[in-house]
Amino acid sequence: MTRLTIVRHAEAEGNLYRRCHGWFDSKITPTGRLQIQRLEERIRSDVAGGTGYDVIFSSDLIRTMETAGAVSRATGLPIIPHPGLREIHSGEWEDLTWGYCLRNDGELVKNYGTYPEWQVKGGESIAQLCRRLSDTLEEILGDNLGKSICIVSHSVAIRALMCRIYDIPVTGFSSTPEVSNASLSCFTYDGGKFTELYVNDTSHLSDIVPLRARLKEGDEKAQLWFRSAKPDKDLPLVESFWRDSWLAVHGNLHGFDGSAIRSEAIRMLRRNPDSVSFAMLGDKEIGILALDTTDLTEDDCGHISLFAMAPEYRGKRLAVQLLGQAVSIYRKLGRKYLKLYVSPNNHRAINFYKKNDFYECGYGPGIHSDLLLMKKEI
Repeated sequence: MTRLTIVRHAEAEGNLYRRCHGWFDSKITPTGRLQIQRLEERIRSDVAGGTGYDVIFSSDLIRTMETAGAVSRATGLPIIPHPGLREIHSGEWEDLTWGYCLRNDGELVKNYGTYPEWQVKGGESIAQLCRRLSDTLEEILGDNLGKSICIVSHSVAIRALMCRIYDIPVTGFSSTPEVSNASLSCFTYDGGKFTELYVNDTSHLSDIVPLRARLKEGDEKAQLWFRSAKPDKDLPLVESFWRDSWLAVHGNLHGFDGSAIRSEAIRMLRRNPDSVSFAMLGDKEIGILALDTTDLTEDDCGHISLFAMAPEYRGKRLAVQLLGQAVSIYRKLGRKYLKLYVSPNNHRAINFYKKNDFYECGYGPGIHSDLLLMKKEI
């Protein structure tokens, strides 16, 4: 009898930043790393209890390979990377925000995976995905009959595996169960038929609040998109956001220079049209992100000049999507780190940045006092 355990990767940037990551090679989040620790503990406990493993296969993307590392460390087995276990290739949607996809391809998003021909331009159809995963599973099973196999893959790819396991035709893809980050699903296989032992087991993650549960009611649907500022009409709004942020940080407007802010925005936009952008919820500007791509004092660092939300949208767990936009832009520019300066007294902001992998690394001069310099590896 063959035993098959399927693990979904731990929480990754696409989940947190609400971006479409299929073949885009995103990293694990801080919560995801904690999930991986718990997964390793779970596997060690299983092995100690007599549930061993003989072989580990993983999608070759970073988020799955890092998750598979938990199984590897717990068992002492090497990881066999297999591109056939990758997530669905999302074509033109890769690394776009879900808010942008909803705005520009709303019907396609709403009908995600509901028919075999469903496909993003330049990507895979559901039928192609199911065929790829079925072929990959047949290959793995054929080479490892009678063994205990662990497969580490992705949400939509696992649903394609479920079609093969439950003998569901591709037309029934949308009826397959969804599984959570770092969950385990287990089956036995007698050479012809699969028998379910358990699906979407997250008992090892009981002390970790999953992403959807961390979002307040309604916030999960708040998918943002980003609009570049236009120098000919948006400078007053840029100045307004900057002024509100200044006031929130310093408690007064001493030293604030609106004309200098406008000139700075123009300078940044001339260098890179995406360097000053508004976070959009529908047609409303609810935040701003200013990236000084002209700052080359540290060649491997991308400088965030302004990161701000409108007051009524603070505390709604939306700001992380701005961080995802900054990561996306600077990663494409070849930067290895993000850096920003924050008031040492702005504890709320400092805590937010630390939760998202920023660390303190010194001070820099500010208008009123030295500012705390923080960095994050991207």
